[in-house]
Amino acid sequence: FNMPRLGPAVAPPDVRPGMSVRLSIECRGLANRDTLSYSDPVCVVLGVQPNGSRFEIGRTETIQNCLNPRFTKPIETKFYFEEIQKLQFVVYDIDNASADLSKQDLLGNFETTLSTIVGSRGSCLTSPLSGRGGADEKKYGNIKILAEEIPSNADDEIKLRICGKRIPTKDWIGKGDHYLLIKRIRADGVLETVHKTEVVSGTSNPVWAPFTLKVGNVCMGKLDQKIVFEFMDENTVSADSLMGEVRVSVNELLGATKTFRVQKAHDSGSRGPDKDLGEMTVTSAEVCWGVCRERVR
Repeated sequence: FNMPRLGPAVAPPDVRPGMSVRLSIECRGLANRDTLSYSDPVCVVLGVQPNGSRFEIGRTETIQNCLNPRFTKPIETKFYFEEIQKLQFVVYDIDNASADLSKQDLLGNFETTLSTIVGSRGSCLTSPLSGRGGADEKKYGNIKILAEEIPSNADDEIKLRICGKRIPTKDWIGKGDHYLLIKRIRADGVLETVHKTEVVSGTSNPVWAPFTLKVGNVCMGKLDQKIVFEFMDENTVSADSLMGEVRVSVNELLGATKTFRVQKAHDSGSRGPDKDLGEMTVTSAEVCWGVCRERVR
């Protein structure tokens, strides 16, 4: 009698009703635990079991010297419709390279359920952080958590080739050092940077190298959702200058070569007459679905 060869064990599929969500986190008014600088915060997201035990779901990046961090690294998790999923958001001040969080300064924490976040207005929840004295926004600051559904096409990609024409500069000498910031508009209206191109110097007609973006990152899979292309001028002795922007959807980028007029940024505050801020030309736009399917302009 020959025993059949058994392959590796395969976990059964998760059939619980639910959806994948992305949690974007930011804090305001954090306590300062450093003497010569500001706190270096990180937010760790923990799942809380019915028996009270905790496990780490994920953590954001650490932001240096900042009491009002808007973390760019989101936390992805599964939201089950028929379950109570308790979460704890713990904010630390990272003072050393130790991976042991007990050796870092605790700035505050907040406990809630995932259903409370998703069920909040706009799936966005803001709450005071708690410390030893309980919840106290003046003492510990607050935390804002935005939940967004991760679409099934999140891993699809858009490949772009973009150039600029007549892009202005604020440099006294030269034609500028230009780069693009590509930002998505979150559900709460906040702009989130998803890509930065290389800097192209010495020309008002920059041509950037081709780049690829995840559809889930740039528009949460909604191809009709506007995304923002910010035209930046790099400076060495001051903050970089925002010269203008283009707001356009992924679907509007596809097709034949497209040219868009660069407009004044929405938050520029400028009320003067419109100036020529140049043009953005998309010479190639290609959306790739999965591994083998693709849509070419």
